[in-house]
Amino acid sequence: MVRRRFPGVLLPVLLVLSTVPAEAKDPKPKNPPAEEKPAVEPVWPSPLDPGLFDAFYATLPFGKDRSEFFIALRQRFEAKNQPLLKATPEAHERDKIKERMETSLAATELSWTSFEGQDTGYSVSVVSDDFRPHAGEAVVKHSEGRNSAYYFFSGGSLWKLVLCVETGTGFEALAERLGTIYQATPAEAAWQDPEARTGLLSAVWRDPFFELTAEAPTGIYRCNTLRWVYLPALEGVKTRRDAAAALDTDGSRADSILDQITREPDQRVDDVLDKVLKETP
Repeated sequence: MVRRRFPGVLLPVLLVLSTVPAEAKDPKPKNPPAEEKPAVEPVWPSPLDPGLFDAFYATLPFGKDRSEFFIALRQRFEAKNQPLLKATPEAHERDKIKERMETSLAATELSWTSFEGQDTGYSVSVVSDDFRPHAGEAVVKHSEGRNSAYYFFSGGSLWKLVLCVETGTGFEALAERLGTIYQATPAEAAWQDPEARTGLLSAVWRDPFFELTAEAPTGIYRCNTLRWVYLPALEGVKTRRDAAAALDTDGSRADSILDQITREPDQRVDDVLDKVLKETP
């Protein structure tokens, strides 16, 4: 019988290997950490961009200041008039088109109104609830035919677009059209009869950038209203409004408004109270 002998040099190696802990031999951890999924970045232009409803409002500079807004507005005026200019061979007729465009653009720029507590006329308009005085807010108005666009600013930056739209098809047809355009059902809806879901009054859509609210005509206002609120700006708007409200805790602002209104001739008491309530945050 032949006995095999291990070379002496291998014996220490075997002894060392036998002393290695079991967990050190396994290169794979028992509970590997879960793989982190990359964060999904919101898409811009937003799926609720107002430009999908009307190309004139595509990718407006929300969150940007007044100067950038007016640059973008001029570009939209020029783009809208370009097909008409191309289709007009006479030079003097093209000049008239350009002149009308410049007049309309200038009127829109001059419509800039800061809400500092004065009587602007907007307190008795379809956008009476869209602003607060003394909170660094302003509006620019642009009208075409029977439709109007209101661009609201807070802290100098664009944060809301309100369209006053008249359609011959009714509000429910408009809401259905919006659902088709944005390929989404409303996140919220209000009905005259909630159980039967008849008489749609309003509908709301949301994405990471916008909250779009569509409302049927109410009161004396006969247009449908569409409101796009730029959500990243909303916190700053609320902060400025809270600060404005805190400065009026003693009612001094309401008193000054009352003094201003009652100095105007032929004011009825109910008219005075109505104006004070609308002008006081």
